[in-house]
Amino acid sequence: MARIVIIAILVLSFIISLAQMPAHASESTPRSNLNTTPVIQLSACLTILDALYKDWQSTDELFKRGLGHLEINPVIRIVGPAPYFGVLMIGAATFCNESRDWKLSSIIIFIVQTVAVNTHVSIGTAIGGVPLMYFTVQW
Repeated sequence: MARIVIIAILVLSFIISLAQMPAHASESTPRSNLNTTPVIQLSACLTILDALYKDWQSTDELFKRGLGHLEINPVIRIVGPAPYFGVLMIGAATFCNESRDWKLSSIIIFIVQTVAVNTHVSIGTAIGGVPLMYFTVQW
């Protein structure tokens, strides 16, 4: 069930990003900007979704092993990992954009989720690895 939700979220974010692209990407970039120095930017939406998903995997494994009482977040202990992270990921996929505020939020979420996943390492439930920060390169 959780994998289906993740796939649906990723497809939805892809469709939203396609809808926001200009009709002809080559016409939107002036010729004078071609072959310039590359610009590397943080990809806020991918970073947020990856960080939430890695914590979701770890927390889900924690519950599967019958160790749900060790979860620090009381909301997750009450509703379970799938509804909690599902709502967060659907919200992030729906509303996230690459603005400055979302980039700052993605750094904060990345740090918080990395700490959360690291608490799962000692228990052995961090099955998805650590969250990753994603970057885009524009030429």
